[in-house]
Amino acid sequence: VDHDRGYFVHNGFVDRRYNPRLTAMVFRHLYGILKKINLLQRGVWKNVQGVGNLISFTNDGDICLILFPEKETELKTLNVSLNSITKKGSGWIVDLSNGIESKCGYAYSDQRIKFEKPFLISAPLFLKLIKD
Repeated sequence: VDHDRGYFVHNGFVDRRYNPRLTAMVFRHLYGILKKINLLQRGVWKNVQGVGNLISFTNDGDICLILFPEKETELKTLNVSLNSITKKGSGWIVDLSNGIESKCGYAYSDQRIKFEKPFLISAPLFLKLIKD
């Protein structure tokens, strides 16, 4: 819950009227996703220059990424080195601020993921890159 009794406001999961904040929505949707995929492996935190931070882990041989953008940006490519990823495949994207799911295609080469269609990111995002 927000705490605004001092000089500095401390934001929580909900505001003073108990409306959920972005953090609460991200937690809700991420919890639902991780419950579905039965995550059993610890993730690796990486900094991606110009985009933000991400956590990568594998699930049943597929690469999963949780992306925390620094600012709103259009994502066409993602410069990140990943082990055991196929050169081309399909993916599953979930905007963690609202839970909207969509599919994507990708190609991977030279430590870069290139998406078939660019997409706008302004809030944390979950990506699952599925081996075909």
